[in-house]
Amino acid sequence: MTGEYGDSSDKDERYWAAAQMWRATGEEKYLKAVEAIGIKTGMDSANLGDYGSIAIITAKGIDKNSDIYKKSKNSILRSADNYLADSGNNVFGYSVKEYYRNGWGSNMKACNQGILLGYAYQLTGDKKFLDAANANLNYLFGCNPLGICYFTGYGTVSPLHPHHRPSIAQNQAMKGMLVGGVHPFLEDSAMKAYCSGQPTGKCYVDNQESYTTNEITIYWNSPLTYLLTFANDENNSVKGDVNADGKFDIADVVLLQKWILDVPDTKLADWKAGDLCDDDRLDVFDLCLMKKALIEK
Repeated sequence: MTGEYGDSSDKDERYWAAAQMWRATGEEKYLKAVEAIGIKTGMDSANLGDYGSIAIITAKGIDKNSDIYKKSKNSILRSADNYLADSGNNVFGYSVKEYYRNGWGSNMKACNQGILLGYAYQLTGDKKFLDAANANLNYLFGCNPLGICYFTGYGTVSPLHPHHRPSIAQNQAMKGMLVGGVHPFLEDSAMKAYCSGQPTGKCYVDNQESYTTNEITIYWNSPLTYLLTFANDENNSVKGDVNADGKFDIADVVLLQKWILDVPDTKLADWKAGDLCDDDRLDVFDLCLMKKALIEK
């Protein structure tokens, strides 16, 4: 045993569990449990509430006028607004601002905050949230004060000596792993030796003894996979592809026209793809541009 992960409350876990059970079964008792516990936040080892809110806002057929949907949505947007402000105040567009003693894994925070920024983009259609999420990815892959790609085996400079026993055993960093990232508190021997007096953005050392900055864990590699998939889907959407079938054709034009005419049961799988005017709304002007684009294909 090399360390425990403390937690002072299980309410966030119960909130997430109840949200997932309600999403899966639709049973009223689980919704009542969610409401009784109240909205919880967080996406790390001790605080997991945002996963519950994500489960609620992405539930199939969710009533977007329901109280629980509005509360979950507003919780995510409040967090995303804070991350957006912090991103705007950082020259690298990096949204992570707060660090805590024994709270390692700032790169995990960058991923988790990027995920919530991505959901804020989906909820609002406001591209500034997507841009901030992308900025966190750029930070992780090299746009940072050290000019290092924190993902092993990629980029001009990447970690060679992670705190990762299999890599240490073979004397070579295994490819494709995200290390913990900067941490301003000098809590291991390597950090004390090499980072004393350094600003937060440079408090990282590529040394196998630095478990506070150079460790490999599943729970900050999994959100990177989540964020990469999210960003790839959002950044590579096809303009005009409102039915989200991977291509833009007459079916998309017909679908948008029906939606504008308020034909019953008409739904757009990706309304942002239809915003050809780039004004964060859909109207007849977007439809005209879609028809023009289709003719010109």
